[in-house]
Amino acid sequence: MHSFITKLQWLFAVWPLLLSVPFATAQQDVGYILGTVSDPTGAALAGANVTITWQTTGLTQTAVTTQDGFYTSQPLQVGQYTVTATLAGFSSATIQNLI
Repeated sequence: MHSFITKLQWLFAVWPLLLSVPFATAQQDVGYILGTVSDPTGAALAGANVTITWQTTGLTQTAVTTQDGFYTSQPLQVGQYTVTATLAGFSSATIQNLI
């Protein structure tokens, strides 16, 4: 089994691409989580399942990475989130407490 990517490597691969782009819609603050999932060599992982969980409520949404390993969330309420990426044949990786 291949190592999916260590949590630290995943953090450095994704952290620069995580964006919270707030905008006002009917006086609600929302944003997005964007990122790229890659293996330890930096190769993009297409078809990885990304689960984004709002820590306050436990509500989740999912995304699947593109051929370039890219994913984006649907609009998110402001809060703390946990992001987990999984792909068959690889270990999962999780980042917690994203704001």
